[in-house]
Amino acid sequence: MHIAAILGKKTPNAARNWMKALRGLMKFCVEAELIEGHPTEGIKRARTPKTGGFHTWTEPEIAKYEARHPIGTCERLGEALLLYTALGRSDIVRFGPQHVQGSRIELRKTARLTGKTLRIAIHPALAEVIAGTPCNHLTFLVTAYEKPLTAPGFGNWFRECCDAAGLPHCTAHGLRKAMFRRIAKAGGSVHHLKGVGGHASLSELQVYTEDAYQARLAQDAMDLVARAFPDKPGTQTG
Repeated sequence: MHIAAILGKKTPNAARNWMKALRGLMKFCVEAELIEGHPTEGIKRARTPKTGGFHTWTEPEIAKYEARHPIGTCERLGEALLLYTALGRSDIVRFGPQHVQGSRIELRKTARLTGKTLRIAIHPALAEVIAGTPCNHLTFLVTAYEKPLTAPGFGNWFRECCDAAGLPHCTAHGLRKAMFRRIAKAGGSVHHLKGVGGHASLSELQVYTEDAYQARLAQDAMDLVARAFPDKPGTQTG
């Protein structure tokens, strides 16, 4: 009863995390014969609403950010690196001039299971931003003390950049999703997305592309119908 009362005061996500931790602790206590019975048995996990994850930036939001942070600023460079590489923040903070090899980027990912070397063609817009932003360090983005940013530090800094542009609901991860949306809407396959993002499996990309693919496939379907059945309203012959 006490556990149920505690969990009932928390949000669904927090309640699920607490339950997971408590069940592990209670299992240890039972096995160590510190308690009799499992006090979390019979308590159902809280259902968490499906939200679709981080907000995916729209094109007007990207334009609004870029209007606030012009080329030449670190704020614009950070946005361009996220958008045109689709790298996560742990890789963005390591990214520097030495990773630019001719017309492409070569960078080994830090991900635990997908630590592979990515080779990504440099988008013309990214090349323009890099060329227009001074950099005298081994990483493109540094702190005010000219030290490399940490991943959490980058997240906090970019949060402030978005707030300054009047985009409090936008995040670094949401900008990465915007690139996957662009690829999907441009007609790219999940294999194109995997090539850019370096994901371990195609299923990981579904959360990024479901909406984009749904809209494109629906449009393709209606185009097929329009070509196969060009009849105008009221002219159908059966």
